[in-house]
Amino acid sequence: MVIVSVIAAMAAAFSNSMAAFLMQGADKQLESDDIGPSQIWVLLRHPRWLAGQGFDALAFVLQAVALAFGTLLFVEPMLVMSLPITIALRTWSARQWPGRLGVTGSLLCVTAISVFIGVGQPSGGGSTISLGEAMYLGIAVAVILAVCLGAAAMTRGNIRAVAFAAGAGTVYGTTAGLTKVVTTQLEHQGILGPLTSWELYTAIITGVTGVLLAQNALKPGALAAPVAVIILGDPLVAIAIGLLWLGETLNSAPWAIAVEVLMIALMIVGIAILANQPESAAAPTGDQAENPESSEAEVASG
Repeated sequence: MVIVSVIAAMAAAFSNSMAAFLMQGADKQLESDDIGPSQIWVLLRHPRWLAGQGFDALAFVLQAVALAFGTLLFVEPMLVMSLPITIALRTWSARQWPGRLGVTGSLLCVTAISVFIGVGQPSGGGSTISLGEAMYLGIAVAVILAVCLGAAAMTRGNIRAVAFAAGAGTVYGTTAGLTKVVTTQLEHQGILGPLTSWELYTAIITGVTGVLLAQNALKPGALAAPVAVIILGDPLVAIAIGLLWLGETLNSAPWAIAVEVLMIALMIVGIAILANQPESAAAPTGDQAENPESSEAEVASG
């Protein structure tokens, strides 16, 4: 069933990319720099945002399917492919060819993911998180969110976007960990298992919170940079949860640990390259997609 997990994870990566690409243009309808619950009613009238939410929901379902057949340590690194796909969508929309940096960054990500999974051989994992463990996890997530939101409150522009993105990545990674628990409970206990546990309802709350943070991250900055931070934070947090809270394991031979750490570093480098390539400085939306010359002029002046 590994092939099912791989296909579902890659489909989730594509859906994540489509969601980010579509939702970034929807915020043009908003007057405020921040997107809170009151602004959602404005976005609900925007077809582009609704389509993005549809892809976001589809990505969640596909990720849950992938996690039902694979571990967090197996599935989550594959979601890093969202960024190369996002860059491809951007260059296609702008009628451009991906530059050397885009190709290099994508190859680094693909190589790092493949080697990490191949060498690490992820396995194991529990179906529950005790209340004591949940308390420590909640404290860790709360501290990270406090730092991210504090940074967002004190900054503007791309730095603000990255701060919101870091918070979104943290929450998404937490949601992935909880989703893995829910899928395992569903497999072993049936429908009553998740319905009578706190993980399902917490996952719903964190999922909604992640969407709100991600929309704020995508609003003020360029497309690639905040998406890169979200995509990097999600698997790193999920991997930590898998190792520290769910008992998942990687190949622990000294040489394997060295390779695994190297591949994570290589993945970060690939994401950084993709986030900083000139071609991804802005994503055309709305009128810009219909008028590439206008889009290029705005990017040059920005």
